[in-house]
Amino acid sequence: EAERAGVEWFGYLATNGTFESSHASWLARAFNRISVSCDGPPDIQDMQRPSHGSERSSGMVERNTRLLLEAGADVSVRATVTRHSIRHQPDTVAYVNTVLGVNRVSLEPAFLTGREPFGFDRSDADEFVFHFLAAQETGARCGCAVTTSCVRLDETHGPYCDVLRGTVLLASDGAVYPCTFRLGSEPLGCVSPDGVLVL
Repeated sequence: EAERAGVEWFGYLATNGTFESSHASWLARAFNRISVSCDGPPDIQDMQRPSHGSERSSGMVERNTRLLLEAGADVSVRATVTRHSIRHQPDTVAYVNTVLGVNRVSLEPAFLTGREPFGFDRSDADEFVFHFLAAQETGARCGCAVTTSCVRLDETHGPYCDVLRGTVLLASDGAVYPCTFRLGSEPLGCVSPDGVLVL
């Protein structure tokens, strides 16, 4: 559709990496960038992201990540850091780089939702940062970029207010809101039937 309309299109896929391996080459062709969720070496990955089948998720993620790279995909890794894995951030970076062959990893602390024992709260910030900086040093030694989004540890959203970035949220009914916490309240405006944004 983008080609037909003569517009540029950028496709980004976030996946847990447990897709059918036969799809890897198509995914590599279809998407400009692919982010694979892998929480670390097999013991951490298999504990935090158990497979529904008989095969461990770590084996599927390793195989499919390699297949994506072999097919020419631009792959990065997103690792969810929990209280269990907080000290293993440097190990995760080394694993992602040496075993998976990926040179970009984002280490993201788990939100504290009250439903599981792994999430962070503000008291965990110092320990997260200490091990994150060690992970960045590991990345610098092996040529792997290590980042984090600096999420708010006790709230389930990222660090930036969309309004301050000049961004609004468009609901399916055409209403425009300033942020996710205002959905359903009085909108800022709407998109008219002819596609004009009216604030």
